[in-house]
Amino acid sequence: MEIPSLKKEIVSGLYAALLENVLSNNSLILATSSGIITGNPISDEEIETAKSKKEFSEMTEVESSICIDSSLLDVINKNYEEQYKVNRPTQGNDGYLWLKDATLLSGGATYHFGTLIVFYDQILGVSVGNTSANKN
Repeated sequence: MEIPSLKKEIVSGLYAALLENVLSNNSLILATSSGIITGNPISDEEIETAKSKKEFSEMTEVESSICIDSSLLDVINKNYEEQYKVNRPTQGNDGYLWLKDATLLSGGATYHFGTLIVFYDQILGVSVGNTSANKN
């Protein structure tokens, strides 16, 4: 059994706390070499709700991003398992987390994403906070 990094345990623990509304009205804040990423966790219920809708016209922007990304991730993971005959990534690849309503602040520019996949190995620091209170 591969032991996860302390970074992954801390980040995933905060992600889970946000998902369970232990830290309500807060977002995950990630420091990366590209800038600051903020976003919220995506629950299994949100994924199932998005996938259950038959038409994109019925979906919010975030739901359509979740539906598309979820379907793509399913295909990518299946192909990975078939090609490499494994059911998990190789050791040393620490995985990813998936955020909704994500924002990247980088060099004075702001980029918004319905959903964003962030790889653990790209995270330099993590915090939890209410970013809307800091917006001008």
